Amino acid sequence: MTRAAATLVLLLAVGMFAASSAVASGKGGPVTGKVAGVFHRDCLACGDSAKYIVASSVWCGWQDGHVVIHVTFHNRSVEGLKVTWHPSYAIRMGSDHGTGLSSLQDTKLSGGQTKSVIVSQSPKDTPSGSAIASCKPSFYLVGH
Repeated sequence: MTRAAATLVLLLAVGMFAASSAVASGKGGPVTGKVAGVFHRDCLACGDSAKYIVASSVWCGWQDGHVVIHVTFHNRSVEGLKVTWHPSYAIRMGSDHGTGLSSLQDTKLSGGQTKSVIVSQSPKDTPSGSAIASCKPSFYLVGH
């Protein structure tokens, strides 16, 4: 492969990744009020499978009038696992959101797979752009 062809392939791959990232969020506007987060690993019903799931790049912010929660999951197991998780966050001078059963998210991971996930939430009775006090998604269940 020539250098020009290799460069073209690289540019196409980068462009496809950027397009898929925009589609993954389902929104096109900029993320504002972004707050770094911590994925909480406490989970009574997770069993020993949770130890194989690594969560990183956790953050929350506002995009197009909705709170978006981002987590990158990595499955260190050789087995496929399903992570059921709460996209939890708190609004400054407000309350916690994303903690109820109706907010649960399922993320399926093949053995060894890494996947970035963006979830959009609409906090009830909260003005768009309100400051996010904390970003604290958490496990609900990890299994097959």
